[in-house]
Amino acid sequence: MANSSDTKNTNNTKKKYLEPTFHFSRKRILVGEDEAKMEKITVSELVRKNQTLLSFPDFETFAKKGFEKSPIRAGKNTRFSEDGETLLAEIIGYPRVDIMPPNKDEEPTLLISVSPFVNVSDNNMKAKLILHPPIPDGFTAKSDSLAELLLEAGIHFGIEQSALLDAHKIINNGYNDYHDIPIAKGTPPEAGIDAYLQFAFEIGPIAGKVLEDGSIDFRERKLMIGVSEGELLATKIPEVPGKPGMDVFGQKIEPEGGTPLEIKIKHDVEFLEKSGEVKATKDGILTVVNDSEIWVCSKQDILGDVDFNTGNIDSRNSVIVHGAVQPGFKVSTLGDLEIKKEVMSATITSNANIVIKGGITGKKTVISSLGDVDFSFIEQGHIDAGGNIVVRRQSYYSDISAKGAIRCKPGSTIIGGNIIAGGHLTVDNVGSQNGKASLLAAGVDIERLHLRNQLSEGADSTTG
Repeated sequence: MANSSDTKNTNNTKKKYLEPTFHFSRKRILVGEDEAKMEKITVSELVRKNQTLLSFPDFETFAKKGFEKSPIRAGKNTRFSEDGETLLAEIIGYPRVDIMPPNKDEEPTLLISVSPFVNVSDNNMKAKLILHPPIPDGFTAKSDSLAELLLEAGIHFGIEQSALLDAHKIINNGYNDYHDIPIAKGTPPEAGIDAYLQFAFEIGPIAGKVLEDGSIDFRERKLMIGVSEGELLATKIPEVPGKPGMDVFGQKIEPEGGTPLEIKIKHDVEFLEKSGEVKATKDGILTVVNDSEIWVCSKQDILGDVDFNTGNIDSRNSVIVHGAVQPGFKVSTLGDLEIKKEVMSATITSNANIVIKGGITGKKTVISSLGDVDFSFIEQGHIDAGGNIVVRRQSYYSDISAKGAIRCKPGSTIIGGNIIAGGHLTVDNVGSQNGKASLLAAGVDIERLHLRNQLSEGADSTTG
């Protein structure tokens, strides 16, 4: 039954409050299995989902007499009805009543919450049944209703029968203490295996490949591998689908892995779909880009520097530059590109992979590839790779981005600049005492980031 009370505020004027009617039982009872250590604690009965916890019956009548509702706040797992007249439980559980200390010129507020009958882990893979000591004449879990109450709590999968029997024993034998019983366990998904290319011979590691033991392979990649017409280059190993799992709520969990692989072939290579074999259709040099794109082309050797004697290099082949690339010159290749010495204020482009044994210097230096880029050090240059990047010694005030991973060899140093990876980023030493800060980013959509920067630069120039 609703009660009324008068409370005096700071202005010495009386406010009249209508106290709520509670619709659940609370009692102080002795709790504990050890009689010597038992203590009296306030315990609430179990309430059902959507059950009314408290209400203000006939409030309109009291409102006409100048009454206000006693301050009530909906806590965790509770909500007010649309008309604000009742407070409802959102889950099956045990109500809790707390008094929030008043601020200045305010009244104490009752905070009503419900602790769950079943606690579920953050990943929804484990559930614990929570039994509070029952109170006389209050609603509680019974053996014959336990399965129904678990369903009401949303537990539809993975209930362990042995744990259920333990719960039945506790309930049937009577209990006056709190019990947490692991009651259900989900089934995790089984990961599948992605499709991959199994090469017929050693091509060397993809730049910065992560090995099975978690270490990173920094061996130099083999380039310019000669192959013969009709030779088997690789075999496609099909994906192995994973098995889905299920959480305790009965929700399906999709497995990771088991991704198919699209084989891209170009230039003097054939893919036999039935057998999964990839073969060369003529003699040449093998090129592999991002683990899935394969072609064969010729090899071209530049015996010295790229300079006024050679002019710019624009080749449909794989190219080895045995010297350096001098300032202002360009090298563009369809296949893999290896430069034995330095690149200085030059433009380097490849549709495949790039390995630069010497240093990269100059603000005007731009290196771009559709595959991997592997280099020793760079100073104030720009690198953009469609695959992975390996930094062997140093990146000094340079902008480096890769759609794949960026791996910095142990002992290498990053000073200033922007280092942005679409995949993983592994660094060793970053920064110096007097240097500017570096921007490091991983798991970034490179194309969207570039577009954002372009739009930002355009906006700045307009406002400027």
